Amino acid sequence: MNRRILIPAFLLGLLAALAAGAGLLEHLLSIESNTADLAGRFLPPSPAHFFGTDELGRDIFIRLLYGGQVSLGVGLTAALAAAAIGATVGMVAGYSGGKTDALLMRLTDLLIALPLLP
Repeated sequence: MNRRILIPAFLLGLLAALAAGAGLLEHLLSIESNTADLAGRFLPPSPAHFFGTDELGRDIFIRLLYGGQVSLGVGLTAALAAAAIGATVGMVAGYSGGKTDALLMRLTDLLIALPLLP
């Protein structure tokens, strides 16, 4: 496999795994992501807090991983929905053929070209 594809794919998988395991990582590091620690506000990055702490003393790294869970969930849901709709339209167009195929393909072309118009 091409190295230019393999390294980013590995890094993306690593980030996804870290985001999925945020709760376990939080437990292993003994960090509470939502508990305010006003004595530990604005700490710089350290072994205890990889990205430091925010204005309420919460660990930024763990909070980013929890945010990554939401982003990955939304992205995955959108990709699966688009694939399901596209596969359904393609199967109907392929099975029907003729005018139905031509109409569905022109509608698909319209949707593909639409973002380029504005």
